[in-house]
Amino acid sequence: MRMTFKEAEKKRLDVFLAETLGQTRSQIQKIIKSSVVFVNDKQEKANCVLKFGDKIVVNDAGKQPTTNVKSAVSNNLTQPAIIKETADYLVIEKPAGLIVHSAKENEPSVVSWLIKKYPEIAKIADTESLVRDDETFRPGIIHRLDRDVSGLMLIAKTQNAFDFFKEQMRHKKIKKEYIALIHGKLDKSEGEINFEISRKADEPKMAAHPFGSGKGKPSLTTYETIQTFRNFTLVNALPITGRTNQLRVHFFALDHAIVGDKKYANKKDILQNEKLNISRPFLHAAKLTFTDPCGEQQTFESALPADLAAILKSITKRHLPV
Repeated sequence: MRMTFKEAEKKRLDVFLAETLGQTRSQIQKIIKSSVVFVNDKQEKANCVLKFGDKIVVNDAGKQPTTNVKSAVSNNLTQPAIIKETADYLVIEKPAGLIVHSAKENEPSVVSWLIKKYPEIAKIADTESLVRDDETFRPGIIHRLDRDVSGLMLIAKTQNAFDFFKEQMRHKKIKKEYIALIHGKLDKSEGEINFEISRKADEPKMAAHPFGSGKGKPSLTTYETIQTFRNFTLVNALPITGRTNQLRVHFFALDHAIVGDKKYANKKDILQNEKLNISRPFLHAAKLTFTDPCGEQQTFESALPADLAAILKSITKRHLPV
């Protein structure tokens, strides 16, 4: 888990992590002692004083801690990190593996974490639901990320903020940028992907159709190449529309599936994924831009998490950039 200290006042490392991760200071201090917490790429003690802009990483791949501490680290990493909090909204960083909303009562999710931390969020709903009084609530969720996708999310803390941001979403004024590693080399270094997307009747997944076919909902993605390797391409991708699994479906339809994706991949892709030993899609919501309720533009960025950074480093060594 990566986070940036953005508070004006200095604060101890253990205090900041306890507040951010929802753990006690004693739990956090045990985690820090297990050598899995880094500040600006350096291991620090609990009493390290954080300054504005410091980069903090909590990584369970470091020194093996005791059983109890390892459990505490694992639990922390299933919770989002708060990047920004105001009276109106939160910007959070969701870790891979954490579902946004679960139908299972006891399964951890972004929504269950939000409601526990901010009980008032539980009653936020779409305008139509409020009129119908059908108790179909949307606890602050403005947009979603797939379970195995990491990165930035915008959360409304009030009904007014929710309505404000949903209106921005309808007019495509909230800009979400993703970093993705895809199989193969693209014909063009930048471009648009303009397939329609529908839900497959016989499988729990989505399908792409040619633009204008009328078989699905219009869906648009733009992309630009960051770096090209012998067998892979690192891209910056912007979903202009917000269909389910849109980026994964669109790149798969181009025959350039996202590395690590098991759901949208062919046999050759899956074999390459196994060689890379990647456990989830190489897809990270890295940048988020929107206008806040005060009329000011806000931009947030999130670095690649440790697991994806390690994959990229491995590919760079074995598949030299071209």
